[in-house]
Amino acid sequence: SGIVKHSSGTGTTIISVPVTNEATGEIRVDTGTLSITTLTNLSSGTLTGGTYIVTGGTLSLPSTFTTNAASLVVGVTGTISSGGTDVLPGLTVNSGSLSLAHSESLTGSLTNSGTVTINAGTLQATTYAQSAGVTTVVGGATLQAGSAGTGTITINGGTLTGNGTVTGTVSGTG
Repeated sequence: SGIVKHSSGTGTTIISVPVTNEATGEIRVDTGTLSITTLTNLSSGTLTGGTYIVTGGTLSLPSTFTTNAASLVVGVTGTISSGGTDVLPGLTVNSGSLSLAHSESLTGSLTNSGTVTINAGTLQATTYAQSAGVTTVVGGATLQAGSAGTGTITINGGTLTGNGTVTGTVSGTG
């Protein structure tokens, strides 16, 4: 447990020893870049453990991930990257918590069984499927399936809530 925080300056801080983010731990970037060269919670394309908050600046990880099983909070100017590239467009599975305050266009489909909160901007995926958990689209934000809003949003479990905009063909039994 504990907090690793980069909260002042626009430069880069590199942590070159292995880091493990426990369930009650937090890695936070408010400004600049925090680069973690070895994160034991990132393995085989899955991010686990603890909370990762990037309100501004960049959290640079050693590799990309397609599955989020952790708690991610990404602010208006925050970026999670690997090798200088935003990793969120490659996200395909969320079983943890994902909170976004800016637009993200995913390169494929997103399956949610955790919590997705779209606070601002647009979360766009080819298709969006939820088997459990909660998706919240806050007023002024958008959940969009397909580049033109013609994709499918399937809610077979959990809850779709909020007073934002949902664009796509919505179906399901949830």
